[in-house]
Formats: sequence, structure tokens, C-alpha cells
Amino acid sequence: MMNLDSLSGPTPHWLLGNAADFRRDALGFLCGLVRQHGDVVPFRLGPQRWLLLAHPDAVEDVLLTHADRFHKPRQLRAMGNLFFGGALTATDGAVWRSQRRIAAPAFARSAAEALTDVVADETSHTVSGFGRRETRRLDTDLMRLFLRTGAPTKLGITLP
Repeated sequence: MMNLDSLSGPTPHWLLGNAADFRRDALGFLCGLVRQHGDVVPFRLGPQRWLLLAHPDAVEDVLLTHADRFHKPRQLRAMGNLFFGGALTATDGAVWRSQRRIAAPAFARSAAEALTDVVADETSHTVSGFGRRETRRLDTDLMRLFLRTGAPTKLGITLP
């Protein structure tokens, strides 16, 4: 097991932690952490301690191999329940394992390959709407793209 106290991370503000940098540019902040500190980086948002995992092996270790050792913070579970009901993002333990088994086929390679045309068409449509030298919010564009590809492929509906 890794000693989290030995990991380097950004210097936090005494009260806010790294919340100001995260709020200003969340994606830029997280990418910068990986560039500066590596694949496993501790940081703080207010009083909450967070751990960024940027290596697939570390993510697999947390989500699959040792899922029983890791628990979502109460606030994250509450937000997940509010926005997604009892979805994977809002559950832990036995409930999470059961839901993960049910959801796993949707993420299998064959299921993903069946979606490539939808994703490619939607990505092309999205990018074609970008102006030259236009400043864009990548996180917003990617979330919109995710919703426009996920809704038709997983829910069978098309968003405007």
C-alpha cells in the first residue's frame, strides 16, 4: 500500500486548499498536477483531501482490484444520488458491485465498437461548428459531446 504522505502535490492555501486554481480552470489544474507531480497526486479542495489517479493501473486498482477499500465521500454520494439516483457514481460496496456487473456489458469492447459511427459523426458535427481562432471551453464542449453521443447510444434518444 502506498504512503500518501510521501507523495508531492501542489502547495495548498491554508483555508481553501487548491480550490481557487481548480475553480478557475479545473481541467488545466488537473493536467498540470500530472505534469508537475506524476500519476498519483494529493491535493485539497477546501478541507477535503483528494487524490488524483492518472495512471490506468492505479485506476484499475481502486475501481476493481481493491474497490472494497475505497469509499466515495458522503458529499459525492449525496450529489450522485441527487443527479443520478442510485447510479454507479453514487454507490459503494455491495450495491456498487451489483450495479457494476449489470453495467459491464455496455462498456465491453464489442459494445464500444458498435458506437464508433455515432461518436465519429457527432464529433465531426461538433468540430465543424468551431470557428477559426475561437477560444473554447474544452470541458463544456466535451461534456456536450459526451451527452450527445451517450444519449442516443445508451438511452435511445437524440438531444437537440
